[in-house]
This record gives sequence, structure tokens and C-alpha cells, in this order.
Amino acid sequence: MNDASNKWPRSPATHELASKTFKRTPNGIIFTEDLKRVYAILLICLDLKQKPNISHKVLLAPFQKVYPYSFSLKDAITKMADLALEVNMNTTTVSVSYAIQPELACRILKTFMDAKLLHIPADRTRCDLKSGVAIQPTPKGVAVLQWYVRQAGLKNLPPILRSNLNSMELFCFERSSMTDAIVHSDYFVSLLFKKLMGPYCNVWSPDKCSDELPVLTKLLECADDTFTFEDFNDIWNTESDQDPDVFHFDSAFGKHKTQKKQRVSPLAHRFFTNPDSTSHVQYYVSTSGLRLFKPTTFKNDSRLYECVFSTKAIWQWLMDCTDILYPKEAVTISSLFLKNGLITPIMLEPSENRRNKFAIGSKCFFTMGDLGWETVQWNRENDVGAIQKDQKGLSSSCNIPGGTGIYRQCITKSHSDSTLNSSSAPRAGQRYLMDLNHILRDPGMRYLFRTHLESEFCAENLDVYIEIKKFLKRMTVLKSLIEARTSREQGDQTPTKKSKHFSHLVTNTINSALFRQANECLETAYQIYSSFITSGSPYQLNLDHALRESITEVIMHPQPRMFVSFSEQAAVTENFVELPHDNEGIPLERTSLRLDTHVTKNERACSTIESKGDQQTSNTVASTLASRAQASENENETNDVADNSLPSILKTLKLIYPLFEKVARSMYHLMSVDSLPKFINSEIYQEAAVMLNIEAKIA
Repeated sequence: MNDASNKWPRSPATHELASKTFKRTPNGIIFTEDLKRVYAILLICLDLKQKPNISHKVLLAPFQKVYPYSFSLKDAITKMADLALEVNMNTTTVSVSYAIQPELACRILKTFMDAKLLHIPADRTRCDLKSGVAIQPTPKGVAVLQWYVRQAGLKNLPPILRSNLNSMELFCFERSSMTDAIVHSDYFVSLLFKKLMGPYCNVWSPDKCSDELPVLTKLLECADDTFTFEDFNDIWNTESDQDPDVFHFDSAFGKHKTQKKQRVSPLAHRFFTNPDSTSHVQYYVSTSGLRLFKPTTFKNDSRLYECVFSTKAIWQWLMDCTDILYPKEAVTISSLFLKNGLITPIMLEPSENRRNKFAIGSKCFFTMGDLGWETVQWNRENDVGAIQKDQKGLSSSCNIPGGTGIYRQCITKSHSDSTLNSSSAPRAGQRYLMDLNHILRDPGMRYLFRTHLESEFCAENLDVYIEIKKFLKRMTVLKSLIEARTSREQGDQTPTKKSKHFSHLVTNTINSALFRQANECLETAYQIYSSFITSGSPYQLNLDHALRESITEVIMHPQPRMFVSFSEQAAVTENFVELPHDNEGIPLERTSLRLDTHVTKNERACSTIESKGDQQTSNTVASTLASRAQASENENETNDVADNSLPSILKTLKLIYPLFEKVARSMYHLMSVDSLPKFINSEIYQEAAVMLNIEAKIA
């Protein structure tokens, strides 16, 4: 590492940390990604084992069962007071830490419980946390953990990822970087509906076998795709707390034993999987589709409904099998199926549906509409004759992962109708889809394109392109705030006495928003760098060497006075989401990006060193924010910190902005030249194009 030290001799500090509050929606709700990150770091820090460590002070009854990978409420609250994770890469080390007060920790854990990330294995119908009972991550929770492990680039996999609790292929939504709202289109809703209904009619029965779990190698194949002889055996060796039916590698040459027997989920149960069940968690796989009731007739109606399900079952699947964390979001997405004509309400007794009102309930029965049947295409996939009959006009979606059916509107209203309604609809539709801009513009086509890129092992090209676009959008907002402050300063040269106080409040509000936005932009830049650009990152891009070095120079050598030291006792306080309480403690998050070089203690002395007993810690931070509840002197002190560090932050962002633009242009060109032609020739695209053109003719 000495060469790295000589390469960047001007590094002012080995640690660069930022403290901030959670990002929130306009309604004050914490962003989904922030909650997922806290949840994953909590599981990593708890170091869950198949045989949990039980304190000698806790005396278990002889009949009390010990659940694998479980923990107590007390342990979680204690651990959340000091969450810390450090990820070592080739040239950098990324550290993230949270300090969460006990009362706030309880509320966050309750949010995790409501999001179906946790459950009580001893009482499957319990929906609330309770002291003294074992808490266990759900298959959805393990999938979120795997998402973070993959994103952060952890080399050592938590043991729970090799257990039978790891069985969920989570459907992840794309969200707005500004509002955290789910980005969707009618076509995307159709894709989600096909995923919801599954590849076949899944009628529930107590005598039915448990759902088949995905092969563990498939779930873990992208968890750590960097081959090294150092950690290969350590990661995959069979430990004492590892499930006996899980494979392990024999040698570093990739030879592995197959599974000794078929995996079975610990959540598999004859009755807790009943769509009428009150179980907190019902689904442990997402590939089998929604569990349906057997064909039923309602009241005196002579018509037999072959496909019957409740809105509660739809809501349960969305909460168990997607990354939705807030129950209200699942209600909103469920209503889109009705709005798009994919499902039809059953108005006969005992169904409790009301006209012109969508509700979630176990007695609110629905069936698929005509468009829904066309979308899932069960008949074509299960009946060979139907496939051969329809091959003249359209291709079947049989056995195509993520395949699509007919949908009502796949293009947003802003697109030209002439493109779809021309006399040569198939060719016009194909010309439209060949444009990468059009593919990236529609959430449904973008989802299919990313699915194709995953199969080609280059999804990071699209991911970094989207992340940089989000960064550029945040920078546009930052520019607007700077212009607003400049305009305010020029217009308030001689304020009157009446307006002086109000003007001061407005100025402080703008400054606070400006500083928060600048800090978020800086944090986003760090995340992009550590995830995609730095050497050894989990999704390292194939970039021009000079461009990578230019970005590293800016990131690893921040501007002077950019990182200002402050005491941890001055942590930010703010009320928690959706709660009327004020002045509650907010976790202090510190994101660190450190250059790994062998330097002496004297060389590190340029950072502010705070002595704590026999230990010395370096606290250099990018920003601090004051809450409304703090005293005026604390507000003034924080404002001074912001005024001193803001110009340097803005200067760094100004330097990194054009470099990230170059990365985005490079990735766009690479996808256009290499990935797009392969995508157009793929079966998944041909299926989508045919459905587009058929729907254009229908319209």
C-alpha cells in the first residue's frame, strides 16, 4: 500500500465522515432505502447464529424451543445504540454507523415488524413485538440483508444467508430519488401482476406440498463475484452452525457438492399458508404466485368462478414478496390492478365488496378480468394446442422469466399516439423500442432491460447510470436553492423592522435546506464512488483509467475546511416519522470513506483528535444540522459550522459534477452499442414488442 501513499500525498485526513438525519418524503416518512440499510446493518451487527447465544441469566423452560438465527428485543435495542459496519476494499474503507436512542429503536423495530421483515416464530399470528420472546428475520428480511451485502460488497457472508430462511427472490421497486414514490407505468403494473399471479393457477390446499425453494447457488451467485484464493474457502466452508443440507465447496477450483436433499423453509405450514390465515407472514417464496381459493360459486349465481382471491391475499403477497415497507403503499399498488382492469370485483354474497370503493379484506373477493387472463397467459403456458394456435399472430411467453402478457397501456401519455397507431404498427413499434431513450423512459421496459442485463452480468452499467441521473437531479435542486439564496440576499439589502424578523427566518430556512441538500449530494457522490468506481468496489465499472483517477483525486482529496470536527454530544435531534411527539432522538449516521494507506500517527494528526481515556478517535464530519428543539446558542454554533464548510462542499461538488456526467455518457454509449442490440434480439424483448404492436392495433 505504500504506492498508494505516494500516489496521493496530499490527503488531509484518513477519515471523512458525515452526520445526517434520515431522508424523508414530503409527508415526513423515512425513505425506504434508509430503513432497509439500518435493518441490514442491525442483522450484521447482531451476528446471528443457528444456535443463538443465550445469556446465563436467562433460564429457559425445558420445553421452550430455541429458534435459529433469533434474537431478543433487548439485544436489538442495545445493539442499535451503537451500530457500526466497516467494509474493507482494495484501496478504500467505507464505514457506516448509527447511534439510536432506546425509545426510537423500539419504534424502528415496530416499523420492521409491520414491514414483514421480522416475525415471532413461536407465535406466527403475533403482529407486535414483545420482550422475552425470540424474534427471527423473515425470508423477506433475509432478502433485504442479501441486497445490502451485495450492494456494500461484504466479503464474509452472514451465516443466515446460507440457511433455509434465504428463500425469497424479492421484487424490488424503483423509486423517485426526491419523493421515494414508486415509479410505475401501466406496462410495469402488468409485469407486476404477472409476477403476482405466478406461472400457474396456485390453488391452496392443506394437503398440498410446500412450495419449492430456489436453489441456494442461484440466490448467492451475485453476493460476492470476486474470486480470491484467500477467502474462498473461508466464505463457503461448512461451519458448526450451518444447515446440514446446504452445499459447500470442496476446493478453490469451484467443485462443489450438490444439496443432500431438497430445501424446506421453516415457515412452511399446512394452515399458516392459507390465504384466510391470520399469520403475520404467509409467503416464503415469490415464484409460486398468489394462493387462490378453489373454484367457487357465489350466492345463487350459476356461474363458476375459477380464479378467486381476496384483496387481503394480494396485500399479503405484496408485503411478503416485495420490498414495500409501508402497508399503505401495498394498498395503493393493489388498487392499481383494479384501475388497470386486471382484476374484477365479485359483488355477490358472501363477498363484502362495495361499488366504487376498493378495500382490503379477507372477504373482499375478486377474480381476474379479461385483460388479466391475457396478461398471465396460463392457458398458453399449460396448453400446447393453444400455444401452437396463437403462434401465427404472437409469440408465447411460456418459460420466459419476466415475460409479459397483453397490457392496456405500456407507453406514458406523453408519447406520440401516431407512433402506435400507424398503419405499419409492428415495424413502427420496433423502431420505437430500438431507441434506448424510449426503453429507459418507461419503467416496465426499463425493468425488462435490467433483467436482460442481469443475465449478461452487466446490470451495474444501468444501475450507475440511474444513480448518476439521481445525483444530477439533486444537484439541480441544489442549484435552485443557491439561486434562491442569492436572490434573497440581493433583495433584502434594507429590510424594514416588521419584515426583519420574518426575513431572518426565511434566510435561515433557505440556508438549512441548502446545507442539507449539499450534504445529501456529497453523500450520494461517495456512495457512487464506493459502489461503482473505486478499485475493488462491489460493482466496479470498466472505465477509462484517466477518468477513474480524476474522480479518485477529487473524492480522496476534499477541499480544505470541508470536514469540520464536532462533539458527538451535539448529535441531531428530531421527531420520528408518523409520530406526534417532538424532540425525539434521531440516530446519528456517519458515513466514512477512508483511503487505506500506511501512515504514521503524526501524519494522521491533521484530523482533529479527541481523547477518550486511553483511546483516540478521529471525528471529521461533513455537516451538522440543528433541530428546532435545540437552544439558540447551539443553532448559532451549527450555522457557523455550515457557513464555514459549505463553500468547500460546493467546490467539491462542482469538481465531481462534470466527471460523473462523463461516466453517465460512457455507460449510455456502452449500453447503446453493446447491450441494446443483444436485448433487441432476446426472447424477452421480442415478447414485449409483439405485445406492444398487438395492443396498438387494438387501440
